[in-house]
Amino acid sequence: MKRVFSICVALWLLLILGLASSAPLAAVETSITVEVINPIAWDLSDYIIKFRTAGFLLGPADHIDIMFPRGTGLTTVTSVSVTVPATVTTYAVIGTNIRISLAAGETIESGVDVTIVVENVTNPAPGSYGLCVGTSSMSPICSDAYDADVVATYELTMAVDPAVGGTATDMSDESPYQAGTVVSIKAEANAGYRFVNWMATPEVVFDYVNAAETTFTMPDEAVTITANFVAVCQLTICSTAGGEVTTPGEGTFTYDASTVTNLVASPDAGYRFVNWTGNVDTIANVNAAQTTMTMDGDYEITANFIAQYNLTIDSTDGGGVTAPGEGTFAYTPDIVVELVATPDIGYHFVNWTGDVDSIDDVEDAETTVNMEGNYQVTANFWEGDPCFIATAAYGTPMAEEIQILREFRDDYLLTDPLGQALVGIYYNASPPIAEFITEHPSLKPIVRVGLLPAVAMSSVVVNTTSAEKIVILGLLALVSVTLVIFFVRRGRAA
Repeated sequence: MKRVFSICVALWLLLILGLASSAPLAAVETSITVEVINPIAWDLSDYIIKFRTAGFLLGPADHIDIMFPRGTGLTTVTSVSVTVPATVTTYAVIGTNIRISLAAGETIESGVDVTIVVENVTNPAPGSYGLCVGTSSMSPICSDAYDADVVATYELTMAVDPAVGGTATDMSDESPYQAGTVVSIKAEANAGYRFVNWMATPEVVFDYVNAAETTFTMPDEAVTITANFVAVCQLTICSTAGGEVTTPGEGTFTYDASTVTNLVASPDAGYRFVNWTGNVDTIANVNAAQTTMTMDGDYEITANFIAQYNLTIDSTDGGGVTAPGEGTFAYTPDIVVELVATPDIGYHFVNWTGDVDSIDDVEDAETTVNMEGNYQVTANFWEGDPCFIATAAYGTPMAEEIQILREFRDDYLLTDPLGQALVGIYYNASPPIAEFITEHPSLKPIVRVGLLPAVAMSSVVVNTTSAEKIVILGLLALVSVTLVIFFVRRGRAA
């Protein structure tokens, strides 16, 4: 009895299987579940679709058909792969469909997730697609139509200028983008450069075009975003003692390459600017305290100053100082300056007065002064012939008595206004008397005797510090000499 029952069950199962195999596949209660992993995009080259088999087995003689919307370009498809668990032996493009065949000996079990990647689909058309699977013995089972969700997206290309200036990064990192997508970008400068701004081709709207980190709105076309960098240069400035650099200052400053910057060096009192030293190839004038510099690299420069002394020169009426001139002149310490005093017609040079300690010869119209400090000197001129009574009486300007009288005149009389007036009277009255003495040599001994009081008094008061006493003694000496000569001349005339 049990054996008969078992045989009946077996026959019943064979009957069911026979009926199932003879029925169309569409009658089988099964389905295909389809999921689009990545939507079809205008410039997304891969078409990725995922589905799950349900209630059927796919073998080598079976196939999978993908039906694309009309207008989709499939002639550029380069490969098709079925990733789980089978591989593709062949695929064929039939209009807007792709038929996939499995390799011999491979199967896809029922209920298994299957991912198919179709590479290099171009111009996917809007619309719906479908998926069908079929076997050699069953009619195909097709999924319902699914929206292809075709979305236009556009490539973003990041660039830098110059290439060595830095990096430009798409922080969103999801290119291609739909139009209207807000994309975050960032620029980072390399050493020796700084970020300047962003530029786009074609133009886009940046949130902050000059900010290294910003956003922009993706246009409805592919776009190249360029981060612009510029080389930067450092200028280090210092100065020697005696002044400072007031523009741009002292220290280290940063400039864009090719910038022209102003340089201004300001000396302290008692100093003068000499020159700029260091990396001075692009300084317009290294000897000018105010100049410019072109920043073509990293530079270090120094403003040099040196102490200076002022020589102030003037003259009395009757002539002028022709070298170096009259006024105030600046010289470096210990320089030797040539002095030349030139009398006008009818005048003669007398001497140099003032700060004359460093003048080589105060009685020489052409002499020198060694600049060891700030000096003020005056060239003195007197009207008339330089032939005087004492010279005529002693017969030579080198006589010791004349030297005593000259020192008394220079050191005392010419340093006081009253003494200067007395010397002026003497110079004006002296030439005719000196001429008379020269014409009558016999008068020379008498005149010398008359000059003895003046010579004696001059030698006595040389070390006196009272200017008033000196002027009085000088006046007495001049009066005594004048009276002696007057009476001598009168006696001879009689």
